[in-house]
Amino acid sequence: MVRARLLRKPAAVASGRAVLCGYVVEGHAGHGKHGSDIVCAAVSAISQTILFALQDILGESEVECRVEEGDMRVCIAPDKAAEEGPKALLKAFELGMRSIAHSYPQSVRIDDTGH
Repeated sequence: MVRARLLRKPAAVASGRAVLCGYVVEGHAGHGKHGSDIVCAAVSAISQTILFALQDILGESEVECRVEEGDMRVCIAPDKAAEEGPKALLKAFELGMRSIAHSYPQSVRIDDTGH
């Protein structure tokens, strides 16, 4: 099963709301054979596209990233995450992952604990 964790941190501005500032994706969907698992492919495509877009917009030095076999962690500073471009990208990640989890609940779980 793929577990996608949404990372939220307190915003620098006094809005009282935590801002989505990154994500962690762990595991394998197990929906199909290795190399032809459509769920893993979808999760990977969204995760990597958002990472590359954040690096393009903010610069690689502004994006904390760890990628290992089956695991990915992406995080940016809360003040950067509150900016229009990164905020939209991270929301797109959330919406895409929620859509995949809705379609394949046996293969993908979203954890929105905020840590």
